Amino acid sequence: MELIKRHARSMNLSELQHDVLCELINIGMGRAAGAMNKMTRNHIDISTPKVSLLSHKELASYYARAGDKLDIIKLTFEGHFSGATGLIFTQQNATNFVSLLLKDIDIHSRVFAALREDSLKEVGNIALIWIMGALSNALKEHLKYQPLEYLTEFESFLGSTREDILALLIKTIFEVENQRTSGEIVILFNQEKFASLIDSINALIDGGGSGCC
Repeated sequence: MELIKRHARSMNLSELQHDVLCELINIGMGRAAGAMNKMTRNHIDISTPKVSLLSHKELASYYARAGDKLDIIKLTFEGHFSGATGLIFTQQNATNFVSLLLKDIDIHSRVFAALREDSLKEVGNIALIWIMGALSNALKEHLKYQPLEYLTEFESFLGSTREDILALLIKTIFEVENQRTSGEIVILFNQEKFASLIDSINALIDGGGSGCC
């Protein structure tokens, strides 16, 4: 996993903080893959993610350049470090991924259309809960979650977030039976809450915990 350390100086993100953050995300991704395997009865691998730390402007520009229609599963969380996270696919990639999970159902059928959104929500719920759970459990911080939202507009995902937000953009590959589909997970924080996350990571480091990825 690689963290592109833009804004690292302003947030005082050290190599050790970077390593711990990467390791926690890696743990969450691994556990999410295991839970998806049990739920879907398919063998699903999630590649080691690449993580970028982006500003509000950089994140908005990234998705504006892509220009693709999106499927977004959003999960809002509250606690010591609050914000929102989302599993994001292009609509084509979302259809491809769901078709791998529902391999016996014609993608042009009404049944597939009816199951598509629910399938994305189930996968999104697992991925997002396990990643945020890995962070909150290791950092001994309790998070409360709001109900999942299904969105198709990136601006709706950003909602009323302010210009001072930072985003962790996790690019990853979902592999089902040797067929790959790309997706992304985005975690949004304002800078104050991201600083709280770093404080919690520092406490973990001071307590003897560390990670390497």
